[in-house]
Amino acid sequence: MALHRHPNNPTLCIPGSAVQRLLELWQCPFHGPAQTSQQSHPVHPWQRSPKAPGALAASGQCQPLWGRTFPKSRLPLLAQLQPCPAASRPAALVCVAGGSAGMSLELTFLGTGSAFPCPARGAAALLLRRDGHCWLFDCGEGTQTQLMRSHLRAARITKIFITHLHGDHIFGLPGLLCTLSLQSSPDASKAPVDIYGPLGLRSFLWRSLELSHSQLLFPYAVHELVPTRDQCPPEEFRDFSGLDRGEALPQAPPGRVLHLDPGEDSYLLLEDEQLVVRAFRLFHRVPSFGFVLQEKPRPGKLNVQKLKDLGVPPGPLYGQLKRGAAVVLESGATVTPGDVLGAPVPGRKVCVLGDCSGPVGLAAERLCRGADVLVHEATLEDGLQELARERGHSTPGTAARFARSCRARRLVLTHFSQRYRPAGHGTDLGQLRRQAEALLDGQEVTLAEDFMTIEVPLKQ
Repeated sequence: MALHRHPNNPTLCIPGSAVQRLLELWQCPFHGPAQTSQQSHPVHPWQRSPKAPGALAASGQCQPLWGRTFPKSRLPLLAQLQPCPAASRPAALVCVAGGSAGMSLELTFLGTGSAFPCPARGAAALLLRRDGHCWLFDCGEGTQTQLMRSHLRAARITKIFITHLHGDHIFGLPGLLCTLSLQSSPDASKAPVDIYGPLGLRSFLWRSLELSHSQLLFPYAVHELVPTRDQCPPEEFRDFSGLDRGEALPQAPPGRVLHLDPGEDSYLLLEDEQLVVRAFRLFHRVPSFGFVLQEKPRPGKLNVQKLKDLGVPPGPLYGQLKRGAAVVLESGATVTPGDVLGAPVPGRKVCVLGDCSGPVGLAAERLCRGADVLVHEATLEDGLQELARERGHSTPGTAARFARSCRARRLVLTHFSQRYRPAGHGTDLGQLRRQAEALLDGQEVTLAEDFMTIEVPLKQ
């Protein structure tokens, strides 16, 4: 498999097949060497040509992409990717627009900048895709445009998680909901889009939609997390528990009010047969939260030889045992799953932290322990730690120390100050990765880029 290294992130290697898939999705012709007079222009969905030629040669090798119709905005600096020698390939690959066997779990970064969107980085937004369902974490201004530029379908979003109520994390939400409504048809049987976030989010959404005379064609519910006063400086805390009290809100969205579980020091958001999602407290200029998605263990492998020894015939009974149900044989003997199943296979764990200078309480470290992927903000470099702390933000060192304390398998840094730009266009972003790796004994740290997708493989 041909691999290509990103020029601004040496830890990021992209398989040639993934590059080819991207270009096929966008249907961008490959024009060979550049003409000095040519400029790069984005290809919009309505300009795609169904007859566009293949982007790569049959060998799958990727050459520099200089065609003027290549949409650079959709994958920054892809044109500068260079072949990655096999000897220097990282153990874990960051694959763009790739799929995995079995139940897929992917994280796609739609916006990795802080404060405001800019041409190089969108405002905060991350989409988690699991087995075809999409969950959105934060929705900064311009998120719907980023979705249109990606390989993802906004219509598949069923849940939205908001870490805190700063504008660069929520200003895109009313517009996204309106666009989803325009693209849908009324369906009384459709399940509501569940939105989770801090207290006050329901009022923000309802007033935004009401004042703009926007009516959604699909139902939605807002579940609000009640913060504690120690999640922000005392002078910044606002008690929204009485917001809209005594005022009738016609057609206000339904939803639950979730309080901190003092025993668990966290908030239980949802749980089903396959996974559980919890929220934990973070310290920021306004109350902020982190979210952890934990898959439940899967049944272990069937011991085929033991099944034969016990006289279990191949067929439906195997499936029943795999699903955890005991079976009764024709002989009258009962075989339980524990008789023929191996040890349970641990599920995957993904943790996404909002803006913070650190956690509140001990739940964050406990819930994030052993995370397969830990997404942590690193707004400013270590040399600006005092400024970062003053503004309620983290540095690479802050993120690395937390990742080390909870033994996360992979740390991904995001939410960079707009002062950090691609190589040659501003302050070097690579220094943030080096600062984090220095505290992790050489463990690889990933710098998030807009439209980058990270696969989290099933554990075996």
